[in-house]
This record gives sequence, structure tokens and C-alpha cells, in this order.
Amino acid sequence: MKNKNNFALIILNLIIFFILCYALLQNGIWRGHDWLAHFQRLISLNEELDAQQFPPLFNYWLPGQFGYSWQLFYPPLTSFLFLLARIITFNSTDNILQMKIVLFIIFVIAFICAFYAGKREHNSSAAGYLCTILFITSGYFLTNIFIRFALGEMLAMAFMPCSSEDAVRCWGPQGYLADTLQRVGNCLVQYAQPDRYRYFLFTVFYNQYQKAH
Repeated sequence: MKNKNNFALIILNLIIFFILCYALLQNGIWRGHDWLAHFQRLISLNEELDAQQFPPLFNYWLPGQFGYSWQLFYPPLTSFLFLLARIITFNSTDNILQMKIVLFIIFVIAFICAFYAGKREHNSSAAGYLCTILFITSGYFLTNIFIRFALGEMLAMAFMPCSSEDAVRCWGPQGYLADTLQRVGNCLVQYAQPDRYRYFLFTVFYNQYQKAH
């Protein structure tokens, strides 16, 4: 019975993953609140690399940008994903393809982190699969993708399950047992969206303090 339940949850996870990826297989790409800013960041990075500027910190070619690069004013982790997407596409300058690869990577990270955190917290694979379903289909996560096109928030939220599980364990006596993956996730959230991370940590520790007293 347990195996059947796990199998059903695995199938449901795969269906959700393929639904998300189906949007990436369509021609073009959808627009959202922040799509222009992130595409300008991607184009800026490509132009800097085409000009053999490394590290890519200044852009003298994008009209109206006054020599500044978007990478100077935004958390850096998504910029590394842009660079990784360019490498994966063999130095292609297809901006839409690169952005779709970045989104695909974020989806994979979100599924892995949600499953790992759920399984570790509840010591159950079924719980991990269920947590993944609830996390990926949450309104906030989907809104960041399809309405806001907020890459920083998407990536920060993708790492958030590991970060939150680690933060809760750090409060208790088992904190020192938190493993490397959670510590890495904890750090990467800061490089994806530091302001939301600080607010999140304050909320977690405040709630734990209230429970302890």
C-alpha cells in the first residue's frame, strides 16, 4: 500500500513538472511584470561577454543604460544562471532559449529542494513528494513565474524549503546536524533575493521564540 501511494505521488509530481515545462516548449515566451528587466539583464550579459569583458560588470552598448550593468543592481545568483544557460547553449545569443533554460533550472531546483526538505523533516518519501506538490502548486510560486516573471523571487523560493528546514533545526538541539545541502541552500537564498531572506529568517526565529516562551 505504501509503495502504491508513493507511486501515485511520483506520477502526480511528474505531471506537475511536465505542465510547467510545457509552457517552456511553446513558441516565444510569456510576459510578466519584471520580464523586461530580466531580459535586459540577459541581453546586457550577452553583450558584455561578446565584447570579451569578464567579469561582466559594465555595459557600454545597451542604449539608455549609461554604461551600467544590470548585474550591479540585482542579487548575483540569477546572473550566474544566465551565464550557465549561455554555456549550455554553446555560446548561443538566442535570448529566449537562454531564459527558458534558466527557468527550467529553477524548476528543477525547486522540486529537488522541496522533496529533500519534506523527506528530511518527516522522515518519509511520501511526505517529501506531498510537500513538493503543495510547494510547487502554491499560488505565490506560480504567481512569481507566470504573473510577475520575478526570477530573483523564483530562485530564492526554490531554495527556501532547505533554508527553512535548516533554520528551524538551528533553533533546536539538533541544529548542528544540518547537512551541507541545507547550508548551501541557506546561503544561495541570500544571493538570489536577500531582502526577502532577511524577512523570512526574522519570521521563523520569532515564531520559534514565541513557541519556546
